[in-house]
This record gives sequence, C-alpha cells and structure tokens, in this order.
Amino acid sequence: MVKWIREWFTLSVLVLLSFCLVILFWATWPLLSSRLLALPGLVLNQEAITAIAMLFFIVIGYIKLLCGKN
Repeated sequence: MVKWIREWFTLSVLVLLSFCLVILFWATWPLLSSRLLALPGLVLNQEAITAIAMLFFIVIGYIKLLCGKN
C-alpha cells in the first residue's frame, strides 16, 4: 500500500512540475525568442555544451533515484 501511494505521489509531482514548466514556457517564450534573435553571437561553446550535458545527467539520475527499486 505504501509503495502504491509513493508511486502515485511521484507521478503526481512529475505531472505537476511538467504542467508548471509548460505554462512557464508558454508565458515567456515570446519574450525569449525576441531577445535571443537580438544576440549576434549565440553559439554554444564547449562550456555550454558541458553544462547542458551535466544538467541532463543530474536530472536523469534524480529521476532514477526517485523511481528506483528499494
């Protein structure tokens, strides 16, 4: 019973966070797209790619930690 509640709680939190991110992107995307086009040198360098990859791996690890079998 506790495992079932924990799984549904985890799923509910992920759905809620996803919904909040969609609303955030929907509200800010017109502002971001106009500002990003104004930047002439918008190129991903080695540090930016490394930071994005590290963030991706941290998020994947956190999700695996939450959904892992105990």
